[in-house]
Amino acid sequence: MNISKGLLVSCRRGRERHCASEMFYVLTEKIGVAQHALSADKTNVSGLSVVKLLEDQPLDVLERIKQLVQTEGPHVFIETEKIIPIQDTCPVTPDEIATLAEKLFANREGTWRCTVVKRYHTIPHQSVIKAVAERIPNKVDLENYDWEVRIEIVGIRAGVSVLPKGTILSIAKLKTND
Repeated sequence: MNISKGLLVSCRRGRERHCASEMFYVLTEKIGVAQHALSADKTNVSGLSVVKLLEDQPLDVLERIKQLVQTEGPHVFIETEKIIPIQDTCPVTPDEIATLAEKLFANREGTWRCTVVKRYHTIPHQSVIKAVAERIPNKVDLENYDWEVRIEIVGIRAGVSVLPKGTILSIAKLKTND
């Protein structure tokens, strides 16, 4: 399965199907996402699953997951290590990624940074970052940014999100802080 609008979920290698199943359970049984409105499956990347959201917005679903973790603790997840929201996808070209990032960033104020994570693609990080930087006029701040333009490249598709700082949920990190 390709990356799609929804949630990109990491787990230990070889546990992708278990992780996808866990996410399906948590989303439908714990936070009330309709079964018909999602699909969860592994990607072609070891340790990476994707949850495709057909109706709900990824950031809204992630906030509900964070509330669940605050209430029940991080041990509600066994397989899941990290959850990254994907707001939209496009083919992997610097121009298409930059166009989508510009659209998602529109009308936002504050500083930003760009993070590119790529798997199974050879596009240079710098060509993507340069293309995005040419389209977003706000000031860049790599340390104390307000927004993160997160670009997750998996094969021939790029998932793009504009996230407030600290949005990505690291279950593994929460468990080690217990």
